Amino acid sequence: MAGMHFYGNPSAKLKIIGVTGTNGKTTTATLLYRITIALGHKAGLISTVENIINGEKIEATHTTPDPLSLNKLLSKMVEKDCEYVFMEVSSHALDLSAGFLPI
Repeated sequence: MAGMHFYGNPSAKLKIIGVTGTNGKTTTATLLYRITIALGHKAGLISTVENIINGEKIEATHTTPDPLSLNKLLSKMVEKDCEYVFMEVSSHALDLSAGFLPI
């Protein structure tokens, strides 16, 4: 929560799409990111392989970013005018959060 407040609640300024499941999270999130970019939207990707902000690759140092690192990434995405963020999300994290709505 402190990271969210420190970075000005960046998640409220983005459309975040979480991808969960047993297999294919990285592939699905990456494909959605690439399709969105190809359609002319500014977007970000947070995955276990890499993080990308409007085409700029940032090494993923952890499987799941800690809250401070996550909010820092989201804040950079807001600064770069991203509209969408595609993110790998564990199903455990979804169970703990009331902020995610499955589709």
